[in-house]
Amino acid sequence: MTGTELRVLRVSHGLTQRALGELLGYGARHIGRMEREAEGVSVTDRCAKLLKSLLPEKKVKKVADLH
Repeated sequence: MTGTELRVLRVSHGLTQRALGELLGYGARHIGRMEREAEGVSVTDRCAKLLKSLLPEKKVKKVADLH
């Protein structure tokens, strides 16, 4: 899962970075860094699996629709 995919999933479920961080045990800043794919921070396989189990995928036309 890429940072962009993480953002799309989070936004499509109406979650803030803080709310998602609380679900996953991270702070909002860490979620932001994962979304930006900051150096040394990535969405781990464990995190991606947990996200997919907590937040079923919703259809989103395109990333631009989220702005």
